Amino acid sequence: VHFWLLFLEGPFQEFIGSSTGTEWWAIVAKIAVDQTFFAVVLNTLYALFLGALSAKPLDEVLSRTRKTFIPALFSSWRFWPFVHLVTFSPFMPFELKVLWNDVVEIVWVAVLSLIANDEKTVGAGSEPKGPSDSESGDAA
Repeated sequence: VHFWLLFLEGPFQEFIGSSTGTEWWAIVAKIAVDQTFFAVVLNTLYALFLGALSAKPLDEVLSRTRKTFIPALFSSWRFWPFVHLVTFSPFMPFELKVLWNDVVEIVWVAVLSLIANDEKTVGAGSEPKGPSDSESGDAA
């Protein structure tokens, strides 16, 4: 994140012709680049690493990554633009941008975890039984 923010605040800012980087159009451009390129890469890597660390077979990891890609990306588009309005605002000193993103990232990882483990998204089979079904032993 540190190097990504350095890129957005340096070469990218110069590329789009922004003098301060806090003009409304510069903030929108930074958010757009972040949510098209960076979000795709990070969300995909998260899903791949989650599957690899779960010791799942490669074909299952790739399948789950494909199935969670769109829900994760849409969630990213609902979450991060609002965060980055603060990140790229004139009120956030550059020295605190990474810390701000890291703190918010804790919430984001929880959201991604919910998406990656949502049985409806990945289609892992039947719905889990409720407590009354599994504990009582009654047939449905």
